[in-house]
Amino acid sequence: GGKSLYFLVHHYLRRFTMLLENQVNHVTNGTADIQVESDITMKITASTISKIARTDFLDITIGHPLHSIAYEVMVYDLMKKFSLHQYQLGYWDSVTLSNGGFYMCLRSDVTYVISTEQTSTECSSETASIIVNLFALEWLKNIDRITEKERIHFTHLYQCLKDYAVKHIDQIIIESLID
Repeated sequence: GGKSLYFLVHHYLRRFTMLLENQVNHVTNGTADIQVESDITMKITASTISKIARTDFLDITIGHPLHSIAYEVMVYDLMKKFSLHQYQLGYWDSVTLSNGGFYMCLRSDVTYVISTEQTSTECSSETASIIVNLFALEWLKNIDRITEKERIHFTHLYQCLKDYAVKHIDQIIIESLID
């Protein structure tokens, strides 16, 4: 009843304040712990978008249809490039993160060998998806012809996904490939 509502309101006000103050200090498998000054720990959870909601998801999340198309193509191209052409095609889920982030996740049971300039390693399709999304968001936020408002938005999306990734079960693999 009242206690649940109080907790929910308190939870979201705390989350909003945290995001505004950029007090995210660290982010676990499927969820990520966020530590704030008061030592209250919140989880970043991942949720797959339904097929119906998926239609406009990227346009709404990215903010512009041309940017969302460019982003989606970049994710596919990076997956093909980083997997040394092991990836051909597949179904990608849209995943939202409770901290405001998102990523496109390849639905596959295949283990991919992912190679970047930093290193090469085997990983699940989910881990590979997080890696290519981080690279694609990095690319998107550095495009010359975007506004400062768009750059800030894309940087925020990148940071939200990175906060989720740094406590992922494959954190070591992710960090070795992106840093």
